[in-house]
Amino acid sequence: MGNMMREYINEQPDILKKIMESSEEGIKLFLDKFRDFSIERIYLFGSGSSYNAACMAKPFMEHVLKVEVTPMTPTQIYNIDWIKKNRSIRIALSQSGRSTNTFSLVQMLEKDNYGVVSLTANPQSEIARLSSLHIEISCGEEKAGPKTKGVTSTVLMLYLLTINLAYTKKLINIDEYNSYLDLFKRTIYNLPDNINRSICWYKANKIELSRAKCIFIIAKDLYSSAALEGALKLDETIYKPVFAYEFEEFIHGINCLLGSDNNIIFLISGEDNNERIYKLCDFSEKLGDKVYIISTEEQSIVSSNRLQLMSVHNKYMEPFEFVIPMQVLSSYLSEYLGNDIDKPKFKNFSAIMESKIQ
Repeated sequence: MGNMMREYINEQPDILKKIMESSEEGIKLFLDKFRDFSIERIYLFGSGSSYNAACMAKPFMEHVLKVEVTPMTPTQIYNIDWIKKNRSIRIALSQSGRSTNTFSLVQMLEKDNYGVVSLTANPQSEIARLSSLHIEISCGEEKAGPKTKGVTSTVLMLYLLTINLAYTKKLINIDEYNSYLDLFKRTIYNLPDNINRSICWYKANKIELSRAKCIFIIAKDLYSSAALEGALKLDETIYKPVFAYEFEEFIHGINCLLGSDNNIIFLISGEDNNERIYKLCDFSEKLGDKVYIISTEEQSIVSSNRLQLMSVHNKYMEPFEFVIPMQVLSSYLSEYLGNDIDKPKFKNFSAIMESKIQ
């Protein structure tokens, strides 16, 4: 049984370096279109991992560009007029370029002459063809269903578009621009080490995790998007229910599920005050739940259930850091459970449900 997902995980450092070095053409096209554009709002559309990538990119984009950024799935657009404002930038995300609901939204907007920028890894796709502007995500095809390199590549491409547009509009100076580039490079540099650390953490906990009937992933505010993507990856690979919650939301009702022999993964940032989230860890363990911690804190705590990640200690980079262990866990645990994730679990499902352009 092969595991293409694992190959794609390991390709990520080199692919992200390549995107850093060779995205000038797409960035130039984007700047030519929006250099003199007065932006009021940015909409990011996508489904599945593309939507999660949009959620991961949102905080950084808002921080740098000083405008509201709204991630949405295409089916959330009940009133299409919301996104037809002339000062809105509309960006469609689809790694394959084949998502039918994203295609339908792009088709509707372009028909009414409301331009869409599409980011896909397939310049020949229908979504790319329909869009007013297409920018290639140079990550290559992922033949496995659960996406990995496409997610991190999409987020990085959005980050690069963001800092270049901000610099062009004089929202950041050259020192800030170069500082962001350095931050991206250092985050990418840490990826191989974090992949290896994640593998070791998985091996130390695979027996307990393989027995899990249900898994919760809990993270605070900015990092909940990485938890959301982690839950999707595990759902797609281990075929057991996995749920992601923002910390404050979890303790407002969902906490009633504690003490049911749960497996709970906490994503804990070194950029936060974590006293309350550790209280929840302790409370859960006392009720008999199994707790696992993935952290970017600068601590010397050593335990088999704790994964200490290499980190650049910047809150906007931590979604990149937290998503890697979720990818590794999905790839390795699915294989341990005997699941062949190189092929769809249900043959022809996307054709029957018309979720992908065939």
